[in-house]
Amino acid sequence: MKVAVLMLSYERYDTFKMVLDHNLKNAGHPFDLFIWDNGSQDYRVKQLARSIHPYSLYLSDNNVGIAKALNIMMDTAIRLHKYDAVHFMANDILESKNWLSDKVKYLKAIPESGMISICPGEHMYPYGEIAGRPAFVGDVIGNCMISRQVYDAVGKFREDFGRYGPIDNDYNVRCQMKGFVNYYIPGKSTHLDDHNNTLYGYDKAASVQATWPVHVASIQEYINNPGRVYIAPDGETTMNMAEYVP
Repeated sequence: MKVAVLMLSYERYDTFKMVLDHNLKNAGHPFDLFIWDNGSQDYRVKQLARSIHPYSLYLSDNNVGIAKALNIMMDTAIRLHKYDAVHFMANDILESKNWLSDKVKYLKAIPESGMISICPGEHMYPYGEIAGRPAFVGDVIGNCMISRQVYDAVGKFREDFGRYGPIDNDYNVRCQMKGFVNYYIPGKSTHLDDHNNTLYGYDKAASVQATWPVHVASIQEYINNPGRVYIAPDGETTMNMAEYVP
């Protein structure tokens, strides 16, 4: 299975380096790395991103937030380069050993998989099994993986929430509406500094509070108009990154 790992970076050099060092050597499955830097002013961050020679490197002058950056990388990976799956990787989540190979195994065994994640912390979901594999079904957060099949059916992340908002919550709902199942697999990831709301260049808590009512209203809108569940990419795939490393 051909997998692209899509990583966002923004400042926090030490954390970025720790996550890269840890996650890249523990994936357990080959992948191509895409990195989008959201306008870091610390030159070391971009220097580090260049030094590991990712497959694609996007250097943004401004902080465009999460959805827009992931949408461009996801669109390029799936529509242009025909990857079978994409895995989103934050710059502040340490994954468990074989995090990617384990998710690939699940995706191969469970074609109806939607968003697959290893929970960053604890969850209250009951134990269950899908295709004989332990799985904890429900809305998931953290570093998620989706297949090309999911992208073709569900489309891109919503960008109208702004730079940050309930983007993953919305995508969970839309996956379910299209008949996919979202779940955690066994294991535990670690979200570093997850109680600090201002490390991304904006106030995460304020952004979620402002956009949550829109998310709640959208659920009923999706039910009333299933055609809205799929959000198409913007036009043709274009190579509009500041730097591209083939």
